[in-house]
Amino acid sequence: MNHNPIETSLHLYIDSFQNQKKQAVALFCPHPTVRSTLNSFINAQSVYTKSFVDSCLDTASRLGFIVASPHFFNDFLESMKINTHHTKEDQ
Repeated sequence: MNHNPIETSLHLYIDSFQNQKKQAVALFCPHPTVRSTLNSFINAQSVYTKSFVDSCLDTASRLGFIVASPHFFNDFLESMKINTHHTKEDQ
């Protein structure tokens, strides 16, 4: 069970969208084997899309915690410094 309200909301949206597709298939596709095949494909799309959403939310959450770290910006700026001091060996 999902405890993240954003994830839950997105999964509900995905389910409602996929259910609309299944209803269209039921309405416009009288052949049972073709209908079953299309519904299987819709189910696979649903699983893939939910996995993609979960991965995106996890990545965003992890990056958010990294950026929110009190040392992030200092460490980032320190790592971006360019050596402007030239020695005779550099020339």
